Amino acid sequence: MSLKNDDWIKINEMVKAIYSTPSSAVISDTIVKMSYIISFSHSMYHSYKRSGNKTIALDYHSDDLPKEVIDAYSNDYENIDYIAWYSDIPISRAYRDSDIIDNSVRDNSELMNKWMLPNNMYYCLSSTVAYNRVAFAGLSFFNSKGEGDFSDDDKEKLSIITDHLSIRLHNDYLLSTSSSFTDPKSDFLNKYHLSRKEAEILKLINEGNLRDKLAELTFISDNTLKKHLSNIYKKFNINSYEQLIQIIKGQDLE
Repeated sequence: MSLKNDDWIKINEMVKAIYSTPSSAVISDTIVKMSYIISFSHSMYHSYKRSGNKTIALDYHSDDLPKEVIDAYSNDYENIDYIAWYSDIPISRAYRDSDIIDNSVRDNSELMNKWMLPNNMYYCLSSTVAYNRVAFAGLSFFNSKGEGDFSDDDKEKLSIITDHLSIRLHNDYLLSTSSSFTDPKSDFLNKYHLSRKEAEILKLINEGNLRDKLAELTFISDNTLKKHLSNIYKKFNINSYEQLIQIIKGQDLE
């Protein structure tokens, strides 16, 4: 694989920007500049935080998808994303969904049929920004079926940029005296590997909020709430809301 000289000129300019842009803006700035070297119709990016030994994705953003589309992914589809098991591994790399997941699985998934296709997205090129088993961010780029899948050159370009982002954010992480890259959850929450939304639901229950108010308070649909509760029941190895109340009673859920 050999990138063109023009590609390298643009990549070098992007790399310079990665090491000179403030840490808080480097991911969003890079997403914008990726259009200089890769053709895509939509993009999305998010942060990662650590909770014990688990890597948790959060704070999804996009400059070209409506907020309600991003919120729908975060609330309704993140937990059933067919590629999440791979993307959340804290290793710096770029990949195409179509290289990892068989198209028959993608085509029949709820994520594809209820979130991607309605928003004119079919192919996805992503990367995990990570260094030394610590993940910092995730980047995703989408094309429609008509636009075609991303090329090997596209993947190589994203891989180069991702490696530099990983080094930059790793250096900032080492210099930081704050806990901005960690998630100081309680031992109880870590023990059951609860997601951010699941922890939020449990906190509301423990505060005495009624079950029929939980969806409204967490800004999700009733169906999404049912899915979250079902996941919580499985993690606690229980089968009723009443059992859940007894388990979390008096626990530290911060």
